[in-house]
Amino acid sequence: MLEVLEKYECRILADIWVKGVAVPFKARATYTQSVQHACRSFQAFLESKNSNGFMVADFRTTQLNDQVAHSIFTQKYRAKGDPFGRILELPTFGVSNNHAGLQITDVLCSAMLFPMASSVYCFGHVTGVHVNGRDLVVRRRYARRLKNLQFKVGGYWSVWVSDKHKKRSSAELFVAPPFAARPPARSEHAMAAKPGAPTGSCGCKPLNDPEAVSDA
Repeated sequence: MLEVLEKYECRILADIWVKGVAVPFKARATYTQSVQHACRSFQAFLESKNSNGFMVADFRTTQLNDQVAHSIFTQKYRAKGDPFGRILELPTFGVSNNHAGLQITDVLCSAMLFPMASSVYCFGHVTGVHVNGRDLVVRRRYARRLKNLQFKVGGYWSVWVSDKHKKRSSAELFVAPPFAARPPARSEHAMAAKPGAPTGSCGCKPLNDPEAVSDA
């Protein structure tokens, strides 16, 4: 998939919201704000290319779609001018089953950006089925290539993060820590000398330790 994006010189933008512990999260307002921010970023990208474009968003619910579209409508047709002049129309909404672009976006967000963000901003702060030490494998494998697919929006990059735990920036999303040094392998002779050694005595780290995960 990344080869397709790189071949056709595609660029990515994203808002990543890291929920805080015991902090209220307003899902509807966050979704609306994210789409508005996407429009601003896309407008900046189109300006840099001296081009026009339009947006196709993943269908949520009719009520949410209408709310988001109306929030963009009020800005495009405000009295003091259109801040999204290069975006030809309000965002339209499609079912991802029918649009290859939306399917690519689903994979990009769910299989790459989400685990990468979990690895950086959630591991060690919260636990749950969506926080796993193996997420570091994804970050090590794809961080550099995804970083190169961003574009500049003013003084910022197009992948933006709101971290409610430690206020870290999006730059950390694309920094993959080095692999932890492994102890030297024991020879067969040494292993045979201690036939009663317990199987857990090799010094391995638990799977939930991100430094113990390899992408080999």
